[in-house]
Formats: sequence, C-alpha cells, structure tokens
Amino acid sequence: MLHENTELTIYLIRHGESEANLRADSFGNKLTPLTKKGQRQAIRLGKLLKKEGVIFDKVYSSPLPRSLQTCQLVVGELGYPFDQVVQVQALEEIDAGIWEGKIRDDVLTPEIALRMSRKGDLFAPVNGESWRMVRRRIANWFDDEILYNPAYLTKRQTLGVFGHATADKLLLQDLINFDTAFLNKMHFGNTGYIKLFLNKDGISIHKFISHP
Repeated sequence: MLHENTELTIYLIRHGESEANLRADSFGNKLTPLTKKGQRQAIRLGKLLKKEGVIFDKVYSSPLPRSLQTCQLVVGELGYPFDQVVQVQALEEIDAGIWEGKIRDDVLTPEIALRMSRKGDLFAPVNGESWRMVRRRIANWFDDEILYNPAYLTKRQTLGVFGHATADKLLLQDLINFDTAFLNKMHFGNTGYIKLFLNKDGISIHKFISHP
C-alpha cells in the first residue's frame, strides 16, 4: 500500500538449523524439526532483535515445524504472544515432490540435470513445485496481505515473517527484480534475516544478515 503515511518494516527470517540441514547431500523433509543448535540460534536471534529494539506489531509464519519452532523461540524473547502468530501455508518452502528425502546424486542424473538446465525456473519434480510456482504463491500472498492490504494504510508498523531460504529468496527476487544467476549466488543462512522497508517510494532492503 504505497501511501505517503504508510511505513512498514518487514523482517523476512529464515528458520534455525534443522535436522535436514545436516544432510546437505539430500533433498529436505518438510516435517523436519530444529536441532538443538537450531533452537539456540533462534533464541540468540530473539535476544539480538530485542537488543536492537525490535517490536513486532504482527507476525506471520510458515506452518512447517522448523519455521514455527523458530518463530516461537524468537517471539518468546520479544514478548510477542505466540498464539497470535498467523500461520500461512504460502510461506512454506518449495515442495520437492517425489524427491523429498532422497539423495541428490541418486536423483540428479545427467538427463535430469539437462532437463533442469533447459527448463530453468519452470522445472518441477513430479508432484513438486518449480521456482516459478513458489515465486507466484509467495508473491501473491505478500501483495494481498501486506503490499495492497488496506488494513496497513497510513500505519507505521513492524512485521515479522518466518519462512525458508528458497521461498524467501524468490520473494525477494520478485520484490527487488534481480536475475536468477544472482539468486543462485545468494547465501541465506540459518536464522538469517532480510530487513525490508516499505513506504511511499516503494520497497528497499535496509539490511541483509546471512549469519546473525
């Protein structure tokens, strides 16, 4: 909602280390929980944001366990009631379909790699999602819930959005308009966050923290 009296600060926050993150050789599991380290990362981030004076007026989270657990630990440090967090399916990580949990080298045969290269953002595994599909669903949610939501008109608020690396980067790509080659080089670590600012002039990045 681009209005001269609207100012929104938006934190896109990635989840802490999950058990699936410990297996870089495989495609993730949607229901993977945080590791003990991931829990500590989330608590540390909450303390860091509190020290910086961050106060969330509204919080959204992917309903997947690793994101929701991160959200609970962070908002707990900030004093935001977890029962008021809005769970949003559109914030979920990309769906790997039949590849979920499988070893990458077993799946990414030369034939599949060539097909992925040719199709680019349009490639999707069976029963899974392409980057284009994820970008559309998360960007549509952002437009409807935040950018063009009349409830935020003339408001000055801070929002927390807890999600996942690929989905958040695809949202950022849609908002800032950079190419896929750059997206592939972006590293967005566990409990990393992107601080966006929305006002009458549009959307800008105020901070990109890969490893807090």
